[in-house]
Amino acid sequence: MEDGTIQDSDITASSTAWLLYRRWPWYARLNGDDAWLPSVSTGSWLQVDLKQQKTVSGVITQGYDSVLSDSWITRYQVRYLNTSGHWETILGGTGNVMTFSGNTDPNGQKTNLFDSPVVTQGIRLYPVEWNIQPFLRMEILGCVFIDKIASTTQATTVTSVPSTSRHSAAPTQSFSTFDQTEEPFPSETLTTVSMTPLDGEQGQQNGRAEALSLGAIVGIAVGMSVLLVISLVFLTVFRRKQRRPNDNGKRQSTPQAVEMGSSNAAGPTISDEGEYVDTLSSVVASRHPRTCNGG
Repeated sequence: MEDGTIQDSDITASSTAWLLYRRWPWYARLNGDDAWLPSVSTGSWLQVDLKQQKTVSGVITQGYDSVLSDSWITRYQVRYLNTSGHWETILGGTGNVMTFSGNTDPNGQKTNLFDSPVVTQGIRLYPVEWNIQPFLRMEILGCVFIDKIASTTQATTVTSVPSTSRHSAAPTQSFSTFDQTEEPFPSETLTTVSMTPLDGEQGQQNGRAEALSLGAIVGIAVGMSVLLVISLVFLTVFRRKQRRPNDNGKRQSTPQAVEMGSSNAAGPTISDEGEYVDTLSSVVASRHPRTCNGG
């Protein structure tokens, strides 16, 4: 899981919590920056589809140090998909249901190996007890399944395929010649079982559609806000430009009015009035001449 060989779409869950943001099932990769968190704690599970029959020998679990609290799973159970398409719980050597001990801190890794490896196409981990919240990061230990090893009468050497996980690196094993009755795996032919679509897969698809819709709404809201701000700025500048010519016109017209009023209201000057009186006196004297005798 950690190296990305298992795709996000192959990691599903019974539910997904929304804590600050959606805690998707594919966040449950070992040493990842995030972790899976179920929305319903009781009966929750994380499922990994291996796509083909593989030999699984154990799991590694890890908690998560979130911003709100440090959380981890303290006890859990594991189920696997058998060749008949049913989920079976991992059992102990005496046939009892195995409840594995989990982590004791958020970042430490706890490895648990099964008493007997199982051949399966799918694995589910069920949290049973936890500290604060059932945050989970995990890895699956195992290797490619070989359904049958050919036996011959001559000495041969068969090399098992090493695990691709760095957590499950083990020394290469060599098997000497086996009799027909000595086979490391069951002799019956295993049929490939198709994984039944689960509610978790549908929830994952709905969650992605929800995230896309939310992103679109946020984008539209931001765009409208930007357009509104630009419109207000433009309107403010436009109004200021309209007010400046009117103010200048008013300021220029006032002195002109005062100047014109002063010229119109001044009236005749003293010198003009004196000339007018002298002229009128001369006209009157010419029409009515006076003599010294008074006659």
